[in-house]
Amino acid sequence: MAEKDNDTVGRIDPSEPSLQDTLSGPERKALVNDIVNEMRKDSLKRDASIRLEEARWLDRISGFFQHPAVLVFIGFLITGLIGGWIANRWQRQEWNRQQLRLIDIRGADLKYEISNEITKSIGERNASAMGVLTPLDEEKITDQQLVSEEIERIKLWNAASAEWRTNSQVLRGKIAARVKNQDIARMFEELLEKERKIGAKVNIVKLDLARYHRADDNKAQKYLGEIHTLIEQTAQDLTPLVKAIAEEADRDINRP
Repeated sequence: MAEKDNDTVGRIDPSEPSLQDTLSGPERKALVNDIVNEMRKDSLKRDASIRLEEARWLDRISGFFQHPAVLVFIGFLITGLIGGWIANRWQRQEWNRQQLRLIDIRGADLKYEISNEITKSIGERNASAMGVLTPLDEEKITDQQLVSEEIERIKLWNAASAEWRTNSQVLRGKIAARVKNQDIARMFEELLEKERKIGAKVNIVKLDLARYHRADDNKAQKYLGEIHTLIEQTAQDLTPLVKAIAEEADRDINRP
């Protein structure tokens, strides 16, 4: 009898009526609806709980970033990054500006050097030309003495002329490369032409010194006068040329 009781434990007696059999159709429908509603409520509760947790998380994040210490740290970080970027950018711009400034200053220095070289080269050549011409006006020396005195002066003239031929070409190239004002190049070319005439005339004179020594004929006197005039003109023309180069150099230095 005990074994029979054990076998029947946990079994549903098919002869007993089930819940489904005991509920009418409307009751079963109402029960199902209640269960569905409860399930919907549970789902809504879960959604609400999730959203509430998200809101709390956002509040915690917001509170964290609103903390004074955090705000100070963020401000320090942003200031450091932006300040560093601004400082680096300023340093690069300042370095570039300084390099351009150095280029302008170096360009101005080169122009001053060109001006000095022109003055020196023309001055030396004209001085050597005058060295040849000066003894020709002396009345107290004989033609023989004149020739003897002119030997060293002509050597100096020849050396100055040879150096001028080289320097003039170098200066022409420097002016073309460094100087912007085209009037300066034009003025220099005019000087070159006058120096060319001076060189040609002095070379003619040195070949016949006696003829131009205390020259009595008007032709010889006029010829010597032309040389003197050309030398004076080159000295006069040199002033505006040098001034124009200096003004351009000053503009380079004073450029903002």
